[in-house]
Amino acid sequence: MKLMFIPAKLKTAINFDNINIPGKVGVVATIQYVDSVKKLCNGNFIFGGQILGCDTRNAARIAKKADSYLYVGTGKFHAIGLALSTDKDVYSLNPSSGEFSKIKSKEIMEYRNRKKVAMLKFLNADNVGLLVTLKKGQYTPGKYSNINDKLALAEKLKRKFPKKKFYVFIFDTLRREDLDDFNWIKTWVNMACPRLAGDYDGIVNFEDAIKVNSN
Repeated sequence: MKLMFIPAKLKTAINFDNINIPGKVGVVATIQYVDSVKKLCNGNFIFGGQILGCDTRNAARIAKKADSYLYVGTGKFHAIGLALSTDKDVYSLNPSSGEFSKIKSKEIMEYRNRKKVAMLKFLNADNVGLLVTLKKGQYTPGKYSNINDKLALAEKLKRKFPKKKFYVFIFDTLRREDLDDFNWIKTWVNMACPRLAGDYDGIVNFEDAIKVNSN
């Protein structure tokens, strides 16, 4: 069976006229809206580019020029991630519903608190499950793009926490309820889409686990 990759960019009309944000605004969007957003950026709106939940480098590229950010897309995962990585005010515009809002400090604090709880659970766990994905494009910082590289990177975590028992779970598609079948695993370390740790309690991202003090 032949595979065809066809761009599926939405042509939703986006209007910035009624958006009142003081100062210079850096604008980023998910891939569906990048082309539409780029055409509208002028004056106070500075085009940043595409943003991913795990990659906000395009936002950082215009950080010195922007006083705040506008995220164009659906959901709040990307917007909260942007607020955490830039430490600036972030506004969100949903092109589908037209909803415009500012990400509240309470939402950011709740996300940070959930991460702290998950990290404490990881530090106190004896049996740890490592979630390693086969999907291309997920968890690909630097050279760690194929399964062998990911497994080699996972070994670093094992060496850092020699008192813990690590079990590697390799998957293509993951549902949160699938993890419930392994009740002897006390916590999970995510090496797939970072959104897993944001959406589900009891999961920490690999980057956070590898940085924490093992003592």
